[in-house]
Amino acid sequence: MIFCPKRLFRALAAAFAILAVEAGAETATSAGDLPVEGVIVDGGVVCPLLQTREGLQIALQGVARDRYPAGTQLKVEGRLVRNSMCMQGARTLLVNRILNAEYAR
Repeated sequence: MIFCPKRLFRALAAAFAILAVEAGAETATSAGDLPVEGVIVDGGVVCPLLQTREGLQIALQGVARDRYPAGTQLKVEGRLVRNSMCMQGARTLLVNRILNAEYAR
């Protein structure tokens, strides 16, 4: 295999983005929920995809895929799960509450 700096950079960026989301658990509510915010992007087959500022795509389990169109700014609370019915995203968040939604214009 040939060394490719771009691939290495992408892999490291994705790994650090996952760590950043998991590190946000320190700010979780007393129920253990993790607040996550970002924008809904196209691509979710079963669950909607939320892209964070860091570029991490998180599948949102428990939210109807057609409820929020692409471009909607969303802030949710939930917990990261290992097993999920969602097929895309680096991680899956089981959403317990939707805190804020700003629809795209």
